Amino acid sequence: MTEKPVFYSIGAAATKLGVHRVLLNQRVSDGQQAPDALLAATSKNRPDQPVWTAETLDHWGKAEPGEPTVYYTTNAAIKYLGIPAPTFNMHRRTKKDIPADAHVMRSATGEPQPVWTAASLDQWHKEVRAMVSEPRKPHALSVYAPTDAAALMNITRSAFEKMLREHPMPADLVTLDGEPELAWTGRHLDAWADAAEVQIKRRKPKAMAYYSEDEAPKLLGITRAEFAKLMRSHPLPPEALVVSPAAHAWTKDALEEWHAAATGQEGAK
Repeated sequence: MTEKPVFYSIGAAATKLGVHRVLLNQRVSDGQQAPDALLAATSKNRPDQPVWTAETLDHWGKAEPGEPTVYYTTNAAIKYLGIPAPTFNMHRRTKKDIPADAHVMRSATGEPQPVWTAASLDQWHKEVRAMVSEPRKPHALSVYAPTDAAALMNITRSAFEKMLREHPMPADLVTLDGEPELAWTGRHLDAWADAAEVQIKRRKPKAMAYYSEDEAPKLLGITRAEFAKLMRSHPLPPEALVVSPAAHAWTKDALEEWHAAATGQEGAK
């Protein structure tokens, strides 16, 4: 049985080499030693973290490790798979059915932490998907732009906009297809009208339905990890921006058309 590699993070490596972390960071930035592997970042605003084996640290500046493998820490793996953290941790700690591909030392004397490759995580998720997948029923955010909001209240758009100037109301979504417009849910429009003490007779125009980044995978019947992977290889510009929590959003037709094209292109490769 092949022994699984153990890597040292920048902090643990600095301790092992007997240098200050700031100095080691500078040496790494100068390209003095290529990393043996990378830890996938958990945020788009952060770079992947370099790590090294003890052997490379013993031959600092002379080792040539080649193309680094990317590993996922527990938090990065949970984000990559798009499953609840308690579910992943239960399988990792109790069922022990997610064997680590390697371990990382965060400090020279601490306990090594498990890490996984994307291939291992994908294979595990495929085998236990029925147990760990989130509910597949998507929830669309139904909103009304100014014209439809006015129709909902059975008033003119100009009357609605006059009310909006007199009683400002935060938007729930901003549409991006064409001229940007603010939009609101029916529930917030009702509460707003009641707070403004406006007596209006409501009608029922059809609301616009948008699916956020969390709900779109459910609509398409795929995992969030699969959705993120397709989005990276075949970017789909958002049709709207959900205000809170901030997220990109799309209509059902746009998502289904994009998914069919993206999976068709994937299969053709």
